[in-house]
Amino acid sequence: MAIKDLTYLADDLFSDLAGRQFVELFTERLARETALDIVFVGILSPDGTQVTTFCAFEAGKKIANFTYDLADSPCENVLEGGYCVFPEKIAEKFPDDLLLKEMKIEGYAGYPLRSKTGKVIGIFVGLSRQKINYDDNLLSHVHLVANRLAAELEEIIRQDKLELSLQQTERSNLTKTIFLSNAAREMREPLEAIRGFSELIRGTKMPMKEIQSAAAEITVMAEEMLAQLNDLSSLSSLDLSGGELLCAPYDIIALLKSVKLTMLGSAVTKGIDIAPIEAPEPIRVLGDAAVTKRALLNILMNCVKYMGRGKITLSAERQENGDAVITIADNGNGMSAEVYKKAMEPIDKIGDTYEAHKDGTGLGIPLTRLILSKQNVGFDLQSELGKGTTVQFLFPASLVLPVEEDDFI
Repeated sequence: MAIKDLTYLADDLFSDLAGRQFVELFTERLARETALDIVFVGILSPDGTQVTTFCAFEAGKKIANFTYDLADSPCENVLEGGYCVFPEKIAEKFPDDLLLKEMKIEGYAGYPLRSKTGKVIGIFVGLSRQKINYDDNLLSHVHLVANRLAAELEEIIRQDKLELSLQQTERSNLTKTIFLSNAAREMREPLEAIRGFSELIRGTKMPMKEIQSAAAEITVMAEEMLAQLNDLSSLSSLDLSGGELLCAPYDIIALLKSVKLTMLGSAVTKGIDIAPIEAPEPIRVLGDAAVTKRALLNILMNCVKYMGRGKITLSAERQENGDAVITIADNGNGMSAEVYKKAMEPIDKIGDTYEAHKDGTGLGIPLTRLILSKQNVGFDLQSELGKGTTVQFLFPASLVLPVEEDDFI
């Protein structure tokens, strides 16, 4: 079959087919009935630097899909300039394309596949190990076929994105359902303890030392509930905003002072010293102050909850490259390698959500990373069992506002 008979394949043989079935069967038939050795349809990567084959056939048989870089390849010319045919010596024309040499390709024909808006979404390629013979009508025939292929490919990509979005939504909803169920169960225990200690204090004449001990237990239980509620609040903020957070100026030093004040009572009760905040001047950044505060609370609550007597240091500084860094460090118990691994897993690891609570990491760290990533703020965690933990929030220079004169007054 001549290459100019492509439209016969598309319009007559496969007129009743659509989507994946059409693209695969059409490509397979073309590979079997033409002199082309390899035929494939590829999808362009989001960043436009690579192509991944949607389907590929060699000598009429389907082969494994593969990904290749566009740089220094004939496909790069196709996507930038349009339809291209190199009848022979293609490997000599593109010496840096190692794939052409590896496959011993002589002739090349490629056509860009465009969406309805004209955006390149993929490529249609035929490769031959011999010289390609073509006539003047080839361009018009390939153009007609490419339009049909592009329409089908665009619909396939759209459906895949929709399916992925639905899967992510279902996974997110399931994660939250599991977490809410576990949170309700976990909050019941400290509530019952608080009620029990309260009744004990109210209904009996206890020595002051025992009253103080009961009050300390109430504080610990209340902190556990506060941590759960803080996680719920963080999830709710991200859910209601659709993941979109505010971008307004705020002072991270003021934020640190507010977080310290919130946790000071709990820390003193446990014999933990929160050192004075180390920062010579205000540091203003762009972001969502409310959710960033919850992220800081997540970390500080973990420090207070899981360490014995010790010291916590809060600091913030501008760096020479214009970045800003918040550091929270403690000399507590630190994390084992297993707990560290769980803490650094994404929040959508559904099966590990409850396990994380039981292992002492909660959702604090995963949620903190999620909140910060939504604001393009980096996160670093260093921990060693028996020596302590250091957490840093890394604000890139693009989010750090310049020093104002009032900052020095």
